[in-house]
Amino acid sequence: MLALATACGAPEADRSLDALAQGYVRAALQLAQHQPELVERWAGPQDWRPGPREPVADTRRKIGALTAALDGIEHSGDIAIDRFRFAYLRGQLTALDVAAGRLLGESTGFAEEMRRAFVLDRLDVIEDGAARVKAALAAALPGTGPIRARHEAFRSRFAVPLERRELVLREALEACREATRAHVPLPPDEGLTLRFDVDSPWDGEARYDGNHRSTIDISGRGRMDVTRAVTLACHEGYPGHHVQQLLIEGALVQGRQWPEFQLAPRFGPHLLITEGAGEAGVTLVLPRDARLRLYRDRLLPMAGLPPEAAATLVDVEERVRDADGAIPDAIAAYLDSRASRDDTIESLGDLGVIDPDAFVRFAERRRTVAVVYPVGRRLVERHLQAGHDPWSQLVALFTTAPFTLQ
Repeated sequence: MLALATACGAPEADRSLDALAQGYVRAALQLAQHQPELVERWAGPQDWRPGPREPVADTRRKIGALTAALDGIEHSGDIAIDRFRFAYLRGQLTALDVAAGRLLGESTGFAEEMRRAFVLDRLDVIEDGAARVKAALAAALPGTGPIRARHEAFRSRFAVPLERRELVLREALEACREATRAHVPLPPDEGLTLRFDVDSPWDGEARYDGNHRSTIDISGRGRMDVTRAVTLACHEGYPGHHVQQLLIEGALVQGRQWPEFQLAPRFGPHLLITEGAGEAGVTLVLPRDARLRLYRDRLLPMAGLPPEAAATLVDVEERVRDADGAIPDAIAAYLDSRASRDDTIESLGDLGVIDPDAFVRFAERRRTVAVVYPVGRRLVERHLQAGHDPWSQLVALFTTAPFTLQ
C-alpha cells in the first residue's frame, strides 16, 4: 500500500525540493523522447524541455542521482521537509527508473514491477476469484453461449445512435457535473469542449487546456453505448480528470508553486491515483439508484432506447466492474509467461473487457500500466471509504494531502 505521509515544511526544504522537482521534470521529458507515452502534457517553462535526445543510460544515471539527493535530504535531519511532496517525487522517480530500465532491456516479474512502478507493497486488491466473478457476469447477461459474445450483443442493444451521441454524452456530463458541484466547489468559468471522431487510441481522453477548461476527445472507433457514455462523463469530466486538474492547478501549481504538477505523467503513483480516482468517481457521483434513475428517466429515452431496461443495464454494469478485479491476475500470468496469448484474450473477454485483443497489445507495450484502472480504483475506493466523508477524501487527494493513500 502507498505509505501514509504527514505534512510539514520549511523554506530551506522547499528550495531544495524545487531543484529536485525540476530535475525530475527534465528527466521525465528526456525519457519521453524515447517513449512518448510516458508524458501526456507539460505546461511549465518551455526552457525545461530537453534538446537533442541523450542515451537512456545517461538519463537513468540522472534519475539515480536525483533519488540519492532526495534520500540525502530526508536523512540529513537538518531541515524539515514537506512529506507529501517528498513522497510524490520519490515515487515518481522510482517509477521513472523502472521505465528507463525497461527501455534498456531489463526484465522483471509482474509483482516486482508493480511494487516499484507504483510504490505498492501489497497487491491484495487484486481479485483472485476469476471463476466466481465470471459466473456472476454470466448470470447477469441474457442468453446463452460464450460470455464475450453475450456481452457484445448486450452492449449492441444499448448502442447510442450516431446522431444522438453528442446529446446523450452532454446530458451525462451535466448529470455528473450537478452531482459533483454539490460536494466540490467548481470555478464559475470552468467548462468542457467535446470533440468527436478523433483519431485516438482511447475511447475518450481529457486534456486540460488551462484557465479552468478541458477538451474531451471521443474516439471515432467503435460505438458508444449508454453505460460507456456515463463512464466517460464521470471519468474524464466530473469528478474525474477535468476536476482533478482544476484542484491540482488551484492548490498545487498556483497555491504551493510546485512546478512538477504542471507535468501530466503517464507513469508512477500519479497515474495510478488519477486513473483510480477517475474510475472510483463513477460510483461516488452516481451510486446505483442515481444511475438507475439517470438511465431510466433521461439517457435511455434520449437515445431512443427502452427505459424499462435500466435495471438490467445497471446489474450488468456492476458485474463488469466486479469482474475487472481479476484482470491484473490474467495479465500477470501472461506477462510472467504462465499463460498463452490466446488463453489470456479468451479470459479477458470472459471478464467483460470490450476489446481483449487490443488490451493484450497494450499490456505487451506498457506492461503493468495496463492494470492501473482496476488496481487504482480499488485502492482509491478503499481510501475514500476509510474517511468520514468520501468527497473530502477525494478532494484532499489533489489538494491538502496530494497523492497519498491510507
